Amino acid sequence: LTEQMKWLEIISRAIDDKRVRQIMRKRYIEGKSWRAIGAEMSYSPRQLLRLNRQGMRKIDVVASMSA
Repeated sequence: LTEQMKWLEIISRAIDDKRVRQIMRKRYIEGKSWRAIGAEMSYSPRQLLRLNRQGMRKIDVVASMSA
């Protein structure tokens, strides 16, 4: 699998919240800036970073369970 496909698989397995999945996909798969994501989704930078942290914590949990 390509690196993008691996990320998509991890994100979809780990994160139930559709908003968090969208934010992480836009940032890490599509390579968009936080500013662009905020404009598209009507979120402040603070909200985006909070949701991103939430998603990263869940990914860490899934990764540690897989190891």
